[in-house]
Amino acid sequence: MVNNSDTFDQQILDLVNQERFKVGADPLSINEQLDQAADLHSQDQASLDNMSHTGSNGSDFGTRIQEEGYQFSTAAENVAAGQIDAADVMASWMGSDGHRANILNADFEDIGIGSATGDDGSIYWTQNFGAEIA
Repeated sequence: MVNNSDTFDQQILDLVNQERFKVGADPLSINEQLDQAADLHSQDQASLDNMSHTGSNGSDFGTRIQEEGYQFSTAAENVAAGQIDAADVMASWMGSDGHRANILNADFEDIGIGSATGDDGSIYWTQNFGAEIA
């Protein structure tokens, strides 16, 4: 299992913020807690060769980001698997109404991005979105 997050984080962040700019939403910034939760979830998915919003321990994204110390007023998660690069996964997410809504949601201020390659060669992707409790 290979962690590619450092390679793809900036590319995905740039693509997300380009899409947000088109609709007048403020750009997102990488939050280390959301980023760590996204990295860990991508690694978990890759270790099982299984894309899911549910962690191998039964956790959901809210639990995972809170365990990293991120206290949110609103949050969401996008996952994907099998896309070959940042542009490919972003095209996939933007082609899905639910994923697109998360990317463009003006209430979000922060993002975490994770990717990891499973033994089957598939890349498993995670985006965590949030706004911290004020």
